[in-house]
Amino acid sequence: MKKRFFIIFVLFFNSLFVLAQRDELPQNLRKIYEGQWIIRRKHYINTIEIKFEKGKNYATLIDIGTGEAPPIELQANIKNNILIIPARLHKNDYIEMEVKNQKLIFRTQPAIWSGAGKSLPPDRKNLIITTFKRVKK
Repeated sequence: MKKRFFIIFVLFFNSLFVLAQRDELPQNLRKIYEGQWIIRRKHYINTIEIKFEKGKNYATLIDIGTGEAPPIELQANIKNNILIIPARLHKNDYIEMEVKNQKLIFRTQPAIWSGAGKSLPPDRKNLIITTFKRVKK
């Protein structure tokens, strides 16, 4: 009986693993977003990199910044062809990214937290918009 239960248990988890592998992102989204993006300012250059791992259904945003501090890695989910990083307490603000005309439109809003400790939804009119240019694919 224990042996049969163990076999069923293993088969069930293997099937979940196979389903997770099928949940990959479309190749066209990878081509659109993947690469290194920069914004040049008067006294510094800010750099971010977007990567996709095989078998994963999310993108990894690496905020390299100016290079003075260690890079920060964040996971971005895809919704309607837009990369979205939800706000997390003491980690990051709300972020969404979209590519238009070969430029990465980077929108962010400082997180506002409710008394229950949940972030409030972003207000579209208060998003801060920054435009990055691609330097590497």
